[in-house]
Amino acid sequence: MATDRNDPTCPRTVRHAHGAPRGFTLVEVMVAATLGALLLTATASMAGMFGSQLKELDGTQDASLEETLTSLSDEVRYAWWAQVPDSASLTLSDPQGRATRYQFRAGNLLVVRPDGQQGFLLQGLQGGSFSAETVTRYREGSTRVRGGTFWSRTLPVGTTPGATVLEANGKLAIGFTLDSHAPLGGSLVPGVPEQLLSATPTSVSLPLASIMPLAATLTVSLYRARAPGDARPEGAALGTFTINPSSLPAGTAYVWNTQRSLKVSAPLGALWGWWKLLPNLVLVASAPTASVALDLGQLGITLTPGRAYTLQLSMSGIGGLVLATGTAGAANDSGVAMSTGGAPLAEAALTVACALDGTVSVTETLANTVVDRVAIDLVGSDGTEVSGSVTLTGQGMADDRWLGIVPGETDP
Repeated sequence: MATDRNDPTCPRTVRHAHGAPRGFTLVEVMVAATLGALLLTATASMAGMFGSQLKELDGTQDASLEETLTSLSDEVRYAWWAQVPDSASLTLSDPQGRATRYQFRAGNLLVVRPDGQQGFLLQGLQGGSFSAETVTRYREGSTRVRGGTFWSRTLPVGTTPGATVLEANGKLAIGFTLDSHAPLGGSLVPGVPEQLLSATPTSVSLPLASIMPLAATLTVSLYRARAPGDARPEGAALGTFTINPSSLPAGTAYVWNTQRSLKVSAPLGALWGWWKLLPNLVLVASAPTASVALDLGQLGITLTPGRAYTLQLSMSGIGGLVLATGTAGAANDSGVAMSTGGAPLAEAALTVACALDGTVSVTETLANTVVDRVAIDLVGSDGTEVSGSVTLTGQGMADDRWLGIVPGETDP
């Protein structure tokens, strides 16, 4: 049957305004094909861009559990640090401190990027969770200042204190060396010893008393010592001050006649030393039972650990000082030196109970609980479950507790 060229349904005809039908020319067909191709290309390009943005912000609806697990594992592996505040939340940071947050919410896995954009990586999940393994990382905190007794020495156990008398032109030096380990409370973190940085003494406590002082002066000086255990001073005094011995507790003393085994009246003021004229008379003093605190704050000196110091007491004028002392096994390294009558100081086989109080500066260790491994579990809408566990590279490669990344730190 012949085709009716006037039939408006004929696909090969077009009606013009004049009503006369005609076919497409070759040029028209080629132009139409070109325009169609350009239109399809533009449409495909726009669809691709939209799909890319959707994948970044909202995720593809048909993204597989395995692909999401792989993607998340890679982000955990190369994250600067990670935090898992609860089983539904995971935070990952880059070296600049920009955080990406993941959260399971009502069957969906939500992601919030550092710039605030957010969307779903997966939807319609039956469940999902994050869990973490942690390790302790240490960091140096701010210097801490503590106050109290930072160095002391006691008499050996079982020692009955004796009395050592310091007369005019006599000197007694007590040596000490500050240990590098922090005193006054020790470490803040178990197993990590803090270190002493410096100490500023405010007082020294000694079992000290005066005997009949008259126009007498007690001079207290702080020196560098020759060596630890050797109380003999070296160089010029680091600081010095004087005390009137009359301000000290009064000591008990008497003169003993060794030939007749009887007591003689106690020494009196200007007559101090009269008993030395007779060989059978000796001065006997009682050891003080209480300690006296001497003010060292006026020295304004800061001590350094590992260095040897000595505190020297010098007596001048009429009268004497008496200290409670014990005996040492040997003069060498006893930490006490003594001289009489203006002679040079020499090491003495004595021990003196002594305590230094003041303030100390010590290091402070901060303990940080850090996520070093993250486990991820995803359960799809059909009950399919995939899971994996991955170590953060920056944590896994750090064997020392002082290394590795701590949350909040950024790449300098």
